[in-house]
Amino acid sequence: MFLVVAGVFESWRLPAVVMLSVPAAFIGVASAYLLLNASFGEGAFLGVVLLAGIAANDSILLVDRYRRLRSSRPAARSAVLACLAVRQRLRPMWATTLTSIAGLLPLFPSAAAGNFWIGLATTVIGGLLGSTLLAPLVTVALLAVTTHRSAKKA
Repeated sequence: MFLVVAGVFESWRLPAVVMLSVPAAFIGVASAYLLLNASFGEGAFLGVVLLAGIAANDSILLVDRYRRLRSSRPAARSAVLACLAVRQRLRPMWATTLTSIAGLLPLFPSAAAGNFWIGLATTVIGGLLGSTLLAPLVTVALLAVTTHRSAKKA
């Protein structure tokens, strides 16, 4: 995933920012399992793989918007542009998260769903919430810091 994002952005620094959204998703997974007192089963492992791609999408949206803002406003401060990117992309991020959660919620009350599907749903829902809540904060902080450091070196 890192190499694909690096090829698209033509940078090594921006994909690193994108990939740090995945640990934010895992914080959400851990929180969901602690809150529900559930066991981490087979479905949860599949959910982790699925979640890694979905969590990175939110940060890809933010970083892409940041790059477009940076090219249109080269004199603006990085932190301001990163905050503006979050402001412009937060609604699509939450729309994606909430529709995904709505699609997975029917797996919970169904007794016939089994542990596999409940584990998958718990992992993806918790991870999406964690990623959508934490990824914008992490992305803004990292974009501001890494861009500020690279500007000092130049």
